[in-house]
Amino acid sequence: MSALPLASEGGHHLDLVLLGVLSAVALFLVVAQRTTLPYPILLVVGGGLLGFLPGSPDTALAPDVVLVIFLPPLLYSAAFFSSLRDLRDNLRPISMLALGLVLVTTLAIGVVAHLVMDLPWAAAFTLGAVLSPTDPVAATAIAGRSGAPRRFVTVVEGEALVNDATALIAYRFGVAAVLTGSFSLLDALGTFAYSAAGGVAIGVLVGVLIAKLRAAIDDAPTEITISLLTPYFAYLPAEALGVSAVLAAVVAGIWLGWRSPQLITPNTRMQAFAFWEILVFIMNAALFVLVGLELPHVLEAARAGNSDWTLALYG
Repeated sequence: MSALPLASEGGHHLDLVLLGVLSAVALFLVVAQRTTLPYPILLVVGGGLLGFLPGSPDTALAPDVVLVIFLPPLLYSAAFFSSLRDLRDNLRPISMLALGLVLVTTLAIGVVAHLVMDLPWAAAFTLGAVLSPTDPVAATAIAGRSGAPRRFVTVVEGEALVNDATALIAYRFGVAAVLTGSFSLLDALGTFAYSAAGGVAIGVLVGVLIAKLRAAIDDAPTEITISLLTPYFAYLPAEALGVSAVLAAVVAGIWLGWRSPQLITPNTRMQAFAFWEILVFIMNAALFVLVGLELPHVLEAARAGNSDWTLALYG
C-alpha cells in the first residue's frame, strides 16, 4: 500500500526538477537575447552548471537519439534555406574546409592525442574524427551580430553541411581500426567515394519524388508535415544502406529548396518557414542544454584512472 505514495512523491519531484530546468532554459534564452552572447554558448554553460546542482536530472544523451532524431531535420533545414547560387560560387573554399580541413584536423588531433595522452593511434584518430567537424550555430550567431561579410557566413554554413559526412566516415574507419587493429587507406578511399555517391543519389531521388508529391498538394498542414518527414525519408534509407545519410539529407534539402518557388504557394511558404524557424531553434536549444546537463557524467567517466590535473592538461 505504501508504494503508491512513494511513486507519487517521486513523480512530483521529477515534475519540479523538469519545471526548474525548463525555467532555467527560458531564462538563459532571455539573457542571450538581451546580451551579445550567442545562445548556444550560454545554453551549454548554463546546462553544465545545472548538471552540477543537487537533484539535477540524470542525463545521458544517447548518440542514436542525436543522429536519428535531431540531425536529419537540422541538416535538411540548413540545406533547404541555403542559397544554391552562393554555395556554387563558394564551392572551392567550402570543399577545402569540409573535406581537406576536417581530415587535416583529424590527423593533427590524432597525433597530439597519441603523443600527449598516449592513446593508441587508432583511438587517437577516432578522437580526432569526433572533434574535427565544427558546429555552425554559434559561429553564425557571432558572425551575424558582429556584422561579418555575407560570404564568410555562406562559407561557414556551407562547410557545416558537408563536414559531418567527412567526419562520420573518418570516425567509422577509426572505430573499425580500433576493433580490428588494421586500416587500409585504399579501402577507406573507395568506401568514402561509394558513401558520398550513394548519399547524393538517394538525396536526389527523394528530392524528385517529394517534389512531385508536393506539386500535387495544396494544403499547408499536409505540406508542412511532409516537409518534416522528408529528411527522414532521405536519412534513414541511406543509413540502412551504409552510405552517407548526412549527404542524403543535405542534397534532398538543397534540391527541394531550389524547387520550392514552383512547389508551394506564398501562404504555405510563410507558414512552413515560420514552422521550421521555431522547430530548428527549439531543437538546437534542447541539444545544447542536454550537452551541458551531460557534462557531470562525462567528467565522472573521464576521472576513472585520471587525476583532475591530468584531465586539465589533456584539455
